Amino acid sequence: MAEYPDTPNMAPISARRLGGGPVRALTLTTAVLALAWAAPAAAQQTPAALACDGSLESALADLPQTEILLVKPFRRGEPLVIDPQGQPAATVVEGAPQAPAPVAATDLCLVKLRVGPGNPGPKGAPSTSAGIGIEILLPDPADWNGRIRAYGNSGWAGTPQASLSVVASDDLHAAAAGKGFVVATSDNGHVGSPIDPSFAMKPDGSINTVGWQDFAERSLHEWPKQPRP
Repeated sequence: MAEYPDTPNMAPISARRLGGGPVRALTLTTAVLALAWAAPAAAQQTPAALACDGSLESALADLPQTEILLVKPFRRGEPLVIDPQGQPAATVVEGAPQAPAPVAATDLCLVKLRVGPGNPGPKGAPSTSAGIGIEILLPDPADWNGRIRAYGNSGWAGTPQASLSVVASDDLHAAAAGKGFVVATSDNGHVGSPIDPSFAMKPDGSINTVGWQDFAERSLHEWPKQPRP
């Protein structure tokens, strides 16, 4: 887990030209947080505040290679569930039978996004990827402690950060958000299973160099460090 302080000198979205890949994603998230949930004095310096709704999606829409998948608010005490008939991450990822969904310990905003370019290939092939899935929990503005926690993954990753039906965050992540941290996690660049390394090879037997780079470097190093000043 990496933890970073707030970046008070973060300029509004329109004033920054962001770099490549996941670096853009979390920088942008930090900017959104500053715009949407800044302290009252700081909020007066911004043209408008962003809420956990379509206005946030619109603010991020023109970023190259960044796709906003979902923006969804949760109230304190609500289970972190997108599909009421679906399964929580503990069941999907870890196979825990009848695992309860994590519960929001504060009002928060769930943001799912994907950063390309990914790795094109045959449909259904483990090496084929649309990009790096990232899931972010933004705590209630009154509870935000000005810090970001970027959590790592286990095994070969492939967790459901880009899923539109499953919340990838678990009890640990929800508890951190409840303590005021912005929480960020990643699928490490592919969809699969923590015990399945098949994404590392293309169907023709060659090495999936893009997938390896996303797994070993981009999703683990570049985007978590970007919120630093």
